Amino acid sequence: MLLNASQWFRAWLSPYNDGSIFESFPNHRDQLLQALQAHLRSCYFDGHAAEALRLYLKQLVVDHNDTKLHTTFVAHLYTAGLSGPALMLLTRVMHSEISHKVRAVVDAADLRPQDSVLPLESAARPVLQQWLDDEVKPRFAAIRQLCLPQTDTSTAVEQEPDSTQDTWQHRLDYQLDKALCLTRAGQLFDLVALYPESSAALEDLRLSLQNADQRLSVAKTLSDSLHMRLLHPGAHTRDIIQMYVHLVRSLREMDPTGVVLSRVVSPLRRYLRARKDTVLVIVASMLGDDPDFTLLKDELERADQEEQEQEQEHESKRRRRPRRSLQTAAAPTGFKSNSKRSTKRRLPHTRCRAISDSESSSDEDWDDPSWVPKPVEAGSGYRLSTSQDIISMLTSIFDDRSGFISALEKSMADQLVQVKGYKAMKEYRNNMILKKRFGERNMGKCDVMLADVTESRRIDSEVHQRSARAGMIGKLHPLIVSRQFWPEHTTRPGVQGANGATTAASGPSSAAGSVAEFTLPPLFRHAQEEYGKTYSRSKTMRKLHWLNHLGTVELDVELASGENISVECSLIQASTLEVISRCKGDRSPSSTTTAGSAMGPNVVTLTDVMEELNLQREKDARDALEFWVSVGLLKAVEGLADAFIVQSCLPPQLAVTEEGEEEDTHDEPL
Repeated sequence: MLLNASQWFRAWLSPYNDGSIFESFPNHRDQLLQALQAHLRSCYFDGHAAEALRLYLKQLVVDHNDTKLHTTFVAHLYTAGLSGPALMLLTRVMHSEISHKVRAVVDAADLRPQDSVLPLESAARPVLQQWLDDEVKPRFAAIRQLCLPQTDTSTAVEQEPDSTQDTWQHRLDYQLDKALCLTRAGQLFDLVALYPESSAALEDLRLSLQNADQRLSVAKTLSDSLHMRLLHPGAHTRDIIQMYVHLVRSLREMDPTGVVLSRVVSPLRRYLRARKDTVLVIVASMLGDDPDFTLLKDELERADQEEQEQEQEHESKRRRRPRRSLQTAAAPTGFKSNSKRSTKRRLPHTRCRAISDSESSSDEDWDDPSWVPKPVEAGSGYRLSTSQDIISMLTSIFDDRSGFISALEKSMADQLVQVKGYKAMKEYRNNMILKKRFGERNMGKCDVMLADVTESRRIDSEVHQRSARAGMIGKLHPLIVSRQFWPEHTTRPGVQGANGATTAASGPSSAAGSVAEFTLPPLFRHAQEEYGKTYSRSKTMRKLHWLNHLGTVELDVELASGENISVECSLIQASTLEVISRCKGDRSPSSTTTAGSAMGPNVVTLTDVMEELNLQREKDARDALEFWVSVGLLKAVEGLADAFIVQSCLPPQLAVTEEGEEEDTHDEPL
């Protein structure tokens, strides 16, 4: 049909053809031609014809080898008056091909033989831009040139060739950036998780967002990915916080305007605020309690180092500033000092104040010299997202800072309880960093707890000098705490940590406050009483109240077979071993704390331990017995859940393990 219509128009337009109908109307030739072409389009160029033309144009774009055939086809379109619709369809086809190419190269979707997939974290925009400039634009320009009129409008085309060409080229560039934004938005969750290895891919997004302005679409896609893949009960709080930090860093690099970050950070902050263990995880990471998650501790040290460098730079500039003489130092009469200017000079060297969610709605900050207006597309968390301090952004999740400071105090107490030999240099250093972050006043209790460690070392040295007795008291080194300044879960037995969760402690000892009160065996109790008497003689009107649910004991246990085991355990576990050693009189397992040697097996029951130690909770006794089962000193009696046999030698698997560990220690290179 297209060929027939083209032949009709050629015959009607030819002045040498008898069938020419336009020669009779030379003054209205163009108007009649346009009217006839419009009538033809309305009658025959329906949806099916448009779809067929689109498919042919798509084939023309994809397979452009037969240039002569394509030129003839475009010429027929021009003659039949279909060049305008063909250009519109061609533009759509080009846009579709650009989107297809981006998905194939970036996301490995709908691959063709000529497509090559790039790694996720690598830059794709330079490759796609080169493909667009070398292949798509020349092809589009050639077809477009054939579709444009060559006679009547040639003068207009010659007048503005550059602007017209720039327009359609910019549209193709825009389509490339738009497709790249939408494709990268679906990968943005993975790119954030891989940051900083994915910086090249994020640079693609940064450049594309500048041209395509798809920030709202990118933010919506990323927010949906966060809700589906991260903000659910199955995700660990540590992973959510790590994603939060990577999100802030990567999105600031990708979108300096802060629009995308402001749109996605608020739901993440609300979810973290609702989790009960968020404070504990943040504090543990800041103080380095969790060796597998030191991200916030590294961020804290990095921010502290940057602040010190800024202070040193400011101090060096101040020293290099020339001093004014006394004669010129005085200000002239009527002169007003520019306080605003001096305030602005000091601002870069002051720490940014944490902003809470309630303050985030303020659009004005009169003390910020680098203030910029809030973007129209920015979300409710825009002011929070502009903070350069990631730690402040995390701590400002909670409107009440007292809860966060309380968690800091509990974490500090748990660390100090685990300190051996009164060596708390790491805790001192952490406290100094935290005081710079949260202020001297907020960290007052931590200062007192650290002072208790120093004072305990001095008192312990004095007590051992005064005490003339040897034995157990010589191996007792308590931490004397000021009860009013230590957290309740530390000073009261049976009280759990914050949010009802037990705070994990390093080493074999149980968590602070997880064991109820119990009575010590005479061996340990007499040592405590002797130590307390010596302390009272040096500290008049004071006496010690022992917290037996805390602390650790180092034991060297000798079995009947002559095997020795070095064990570090809690006080209730050591007391349970003392009960086991007295179950059979003289023939009992022994340690360095009691004389004698292990002579044969014995049976100890759960009731024996509970009665000897006056335990109120069966769980405490069972946990202590299970500990010695794991060590290899006890073995459960078959058929009796509460009875255990004392072993005269270690089980073979444990003996082999200990021997292997000893060999590994000797073979380890220095």
